[in-house]
Amino acid sequence: STWIDGFAGRYGWLDYSAPSWVGTWFRFFIATAGLLTVATLIRAREAVFSRRAEVLAYIAFSITLAAVIAKTGYDYRRATGFVFEQPRYLFGVVGLYSGFVAVACLGLGHRFAPKLAILAIGFFCLHNMTGLTQTMLRYYG
Repeated sequence: STWIDGFAGRYGWLDYSAPSWVGTWFRFFIATAGLLTVATLIRAREAVFSRRAEVLAYIAFSITLAAVIAKTGYDYRRATGFVFEQPRYLFGVVGLYSGFVAVACLGLGHRFAPKLAILAIGFFCLHNMTGLTQTMLRYYG
């Protein structure tokens, strides 16, 4: 799970990372957001179907990007013994990730979507500040 663990908290030159419980909570967040996204997409299936070409293009691009990075990383690891794959290489699809979170927030309905969005943004800010603090302590502390 290079992508999930890395996105949840592998920093620097892959030489330090967040505590393992961060990855556990991040997996819980991803699973919950996935279920909420499925609920939203089922409710809005007509709108999704009308834009199916666009949705399929986004999915194909994301999978292709991850596959190219994984293949390059595999070849690099076989040749050098070092890890290459890093989630930062997926930042090209960060807009889709944001859309995924927005759609997930609608999973509980329009009434709770703003509250869930505020909670998600708060967790993202906390996660970001924790990572920045760990990085500063690692290199300057």
